[in-house]
Amino acid sequence: VIPSDQIISSIEQLELFKGQHTAVFSGSFNPPHLGHLHVMECAVKHKVDYAMVFPHSFNWRKTGQLLPLNIRLEMLSLLMSESVQADKIFICHPELFHGLRENIEPISEAFGGKDYVHILVGGDRMSLNFAQYFKGFDHLVVQRGVDVESICRCVFDDQYHVFDDEYDASSTQVRGGSPLERKRMLGDRLFQFIEEHDYWAQLNQA
Repeated sequence: VIPSDQIISSIEQLELFKGQHTAVFSGSFNPPHLGHLHVMECAVKHKVDYAMVFPHSFNWRKTGQLLPLNIRLEMLSLLMSESVQADKIFICHPELFHGLRENIEPISEAFGGKDYVHILVGGDRMSLNFAQYFKGFDHLVVQRGVDVESICRCVFDDQYHVFDDEYDASSTQVRGGSPLERKRMLGDRLFQFIEEHDYWAQLNQA
């Protein structure tokens, strides 16, 4: 039985997904946006049983400050509540596993092995290094304004699936966008949440 809690915070909860094909999606989500949601919906619609987000509690590659983790988790929950696939999208709490790359072996073991874990990634993050981190895993790749198919052939051999559905949004674009652009990329509920709590100043430090 898949847990009713949206946020997975124990190994016991995670192991309830054992034997279910699950797309795993990591990132800072600072802030999350409709592009992130679109990626997960594509995976659930076309390829897997469930999608699970692995947000970073911190990100050493980012020079700026991330919003506090509890706020980003609340934002992710708000974003996912907008989806018709909300019952198939979950969040793994970073206190359980911080970072997908560093913990991919115990994570895949909890899901029942590599055959059930599908690495979900936007085309803008494609690289040879990325492929090396998750060697032997299936990759689900969403178009992001680059020639994803030719890159995938070079880095993933035959272990990939490209979704043609493309959504042009990024957290950087959200932070730098006009109010109208931000609302388009965030959706009404998340945009209103950020406005009401005045989080833009913190987000713009990222």
